[in-house]
Amino acid sequence: SSRETGDGLGEEEAAAPKPYCPRALPPQISDPSRRSSLSVITKKLVVLELGGVQLL
Repeated sequence: SSRETGDGLGEEEAAAPKPYCPRALPPQISDPSRRSSLSVITKKLVVLELGGVQLL
């Protein structure tokens, strides 16, 4: 059972790549002409948090 726990932890760590998420936000948020895409970006970020690398 200890191996199963290890695999689960590994999956959680692999599904939490958030270093590049905040990077893509500032330039698009500061751009007023891209306000309409903010909703799309927000949805993508939510999917990233839930699905992790699967979206990429």
